[in-house]
Amino acid sequence: MFKNIGIVLKNSPTSGDSSVLNELLTVLLKKTENIFSIDEVNINGVQTLDIKEFNNLVDLIIVFGGDGTLLGAARKFINNETPILGINMGTVGFLTDVNIENFESVIKDIFWGNYILEERSLVEARFAEQEVFGLNEVLIHSGSYAQLMARDGKYATVKLASGEIRRILSTCLA
Repeated sequence: MFKNIGIVLKNSPTSGDSSVLNELLTVLLKKTENIFSIDEVNINGVQTLDIKEFNNLVDLIIVFGGDGTLLGAARKFINNETPILGINMGTVGFLTDVNIENFESVIKDIFWGNYILEERSLVEARFAEQEVFGLNEVLIHSGSYAQLMARDGKYATVKLASGEIRRILSTCLA
């Protein structure tokens, strides 16, 4: 059973996000009094630790945010063997597959030991003496802005491209 829970919150939560976070953390506080963060958060029951103490103490990290928040946490705690649970407070949620609506039942299952740890592939890329890590994949692009586009529930990364690539994307989204 997990005793010391670390939390990572999405950057710049809205007031609505903060309200939901307080509700979710209230559920979590019913299961444990030991909730920690490396960031200063203004939430009752959450203690702030430096990253070294955090890494040595927590036995589960819960990430509240979207896929970007989860990926950032995975990079930050790359040398830890601590399991990470992603709670989807974003839009897409490819990686953060636990919804806020089923958070309470998922947490109950986890604290009862009803869970399966799923290991993810960690990919390393090196370029010009720079080393980066990704979860499942690494995207290399020119550095110009890229965004996610949705059409009928299907997603694709969109970037200014040649006509051929545009046709491929159009076909994929069709």
